[in-house]
Amino acid sequence: QFELLVDGENIVTLQITEEGSEPIKAVDIAWKGGLFGQEPGLEVAPNGSVQVISQNEGCCRHRWRQTLTLAYRQDSVRVAGMTYQWRDTLDVEVYGVCDVNYLTGKGVTELGEQDPKWFRVQAVAPKVSEWTLDTEIPDACDVS
Repeated sequence: QFELLVDGENIVTLQITEEGSEPIKAVDIAWKGGLFGQEPGLEVAPNGSVQVISQNEGCCRHRWRQTLTLAYRQDSVRVAGMTYQWRDTLDVEVYGVCDVNYLTGKGVTELGEQDPKWFRVQAVAPKVSEWTLDTEIPDACDVS
């Protein structure tokens, strides 16, 4: 069972519980703001993977959404991928996306109408308990 817990300081913890095992906790895995459209969430991808969502879809000019895709590999739940999408609400031609697959080490960025730019990272999917908001994402994902 996957569950997002939010404490009084707006720190979001993903808790994964399986019968007969100690819960796995990923503290500070997602961002939570104080307004509508800034709530973290869990979704299920078409392939059945669990996704942890952070977003700012409700405030200001710079809107964004970060999706962490989780997968069970090497006897643990890992961050298999990360997708960061953003857009400028005042200029519809200013938008971008960065998608990284930590299982294969392949990534791609797309900025507006430009051609996609492919890049590589070390193919090491971190354990979900090791990922926090402070986890560095690849430099190629600096799409803002």
